[in-house]
Amino acid sequence: MGKLTANNSVPDVILGNQDLLGNTAAPTTLDYAIRPTFLATDGRSLLAVDGSRIVGWNPAPTTSRPPIEFAIGQPSTLENLANSGGVSARSLGGGRNTLTTYNGRLVVADPANHRVLVWNAVPSTSGVPADVVLGQADSVSNSPGSGMTQMNAPSSVAVLDGKLVVSDTGNARLLVFDRIPAASGVAANRSWDPRRVRFSLPAWFNEEELAPHDLGAYKGRLYVGQTGRVLVVPDIFME
Repeated sequence: MGKLTANNSVPDVILGNQDLLGNTAAPTTLDYAIRPTFLATDGRSLLAVDGSRIVGWNPAPTTSRPPIEFAIGQPSTLENLANSGGVSARSLGGGRNTLTTYNGRLVVADPANHRVLVWNAVPSTSGVPADVVLGQADSVSNSPGSGMTQMNAPSSVAVLDGKLVVSDTGNARLLVFDRIPAASGVAANRSWDPRRVRFSLPAWFNEEELAPHDLGAYKGRLYVGQTGRVLVVPDIFME
């Protein structure tokens, strides 16, 4: 994982245990080795999804291949196990986790456990439990469901104008919370099925392929990734 220079040439910083050519570089222990899939920052910390954990540095590194400073979802930087120690507010499943930050808070989609986790402040040490669990009645449950307090393999999260939007992929819907909840187990304020938006698609297109996946939010617009297209949704759809 490299940090690009201003002209997008050679990275100034490489994180992980590979060099610029993709060759393995020592050390290869889990406090160095990462395979990042998503990145986020709160303006100071750098966070990277790495399997069943979110690794981080505080502040973001300015030199190459520093050791990982903390691992969210694991008791230490030397572990990367799905639901280490059992399902809890401290663990993450082995699914395709994603994350976002907003006003100092960290929000993580945990699809393998059918839930979304919220930290009121971005952790700076390993093993910190989430403050809020959404999609489940408590922090030790992980059953899928289709009610407004439940989720089924949520694959992405975004915050649009203060509203938390969850891509509840297994239920082919978006769940919208009017704000990032401060308590666990609360119901979403509304849901929206993006499969209803069928413009630009042939009639024979498989509706199931239009389940929402990746989300992004920017300048009052929500970006919804679906198979074969990206929907750009004005926030009026969230009202």
